[in-house]
Amino acid sequence: QPDVTGAEKNMSELLTASEKGQTKVVDLLLKAGAKHDIVNILLNHGAKSSYQSYPGGRTALMLASGNGKTEIVELLVRSQAGLNAIDKNKWTALLHASRNGHNKIVEILIKSGGDINTVDKKGWTALMLASYYGHLDTMDTLLTYKADVNEKQCDDWTALMFAVQNGRTEIVKRLLRSGADVNITERDGWTALMIAAEYGQSEIVETLIQASATSVNLLVNKSNKNGWTALMAAAQNGHEKTVTSLTKLGANVNHADKKGWTALMVASRKGHIDTVMLLVQSGARINEKNKEGLSALAIASKKGHTDTIEYLDGHGALLNEVENDQLIA
Repeated sequence: QPDVTGAEKNMSELLTASEKGQTKVVDLLLKAGAKHDIVNILLNHGAKSSYQSYPGGRTALMLASGNGKTEIVELLVRSQAGLNAIDKNKWTALLHASRNGHNKIVEILIKSGGDINTVDKKGWTALMLASYYGHLDTMDTLLTYKADVNEKQCDDWTALMFAVQNGRTEIVKRLLRSGADVNITERDGWTALMIAAEYGQSEIVETLIQASATSVNLLVNKSNKNGWTALMAAAQNGHEKTVTSLTKLGANVNHADKKGWTALMVASRKGHIDTVMLLVQSGARINEKNKEGLSALAIASKKGHTDTIEYLDGHGALLNEVENDQLIA
């Protein structure tokens, strides 16, 4: 007799309910403690493995896949559970398994006919989830079975971008070896390199550049829809190591965005004194003005960044009449 959670009476009630089709399999799984032998008996007594009874429209297969219950997944798959059934967020069992890095289950689902490139409501794929959450083995499995490495979600982000954002260096390298395109842009024109710079992922910055077929100069100085470059993204957040890497690779320190802002200006606005010093040492023009007529010194003065003000002032920065008027106002 199988090991039953609770008393023998509970098992009898579960079997009776499953035979009559009155109790859905998820409820049975929960009541039975999700034990392999009990699930097998329940399925043999008519439990509906594809019924979407769990909150959010999830099925037993989704629940077992997300929780890493490999033996139960195998049973449910053999019972012809809906492999590609979706919950209210359009997640399939494969997405649930990929999100949590249950690699063996991912492979079982794919081999059994699970759609490897299915997308949820936001356009996320299994590969994106594995890349975002850092599940290297799961990502490897998905790539082995030919998951689309350059698929975009609703904001046009790719698996590579998610891996970059979270600093998943090994995953980034694996995606690049599998054909991830470093030149793809999301809806606002950001590349993976810009995202790496924004988050201060200096090692990934160099990895992306080494993997690119595009000339280093073009990749490093590419701008998004607002005219921002990777250097500006790094400068705004004070990522000195990334700023150093980009300037050494030929980033234009005097590039201006659509509003006339330079990397020096955005660093000065935030008071990132070490970044300001790096940019000046790399040839940033101190007295450059944006379209409002403000220089880096004026911008730092408006924000009250004393160290930055003193440094710029000591390196030849000057305020003109327009800037003085704006500061007084």
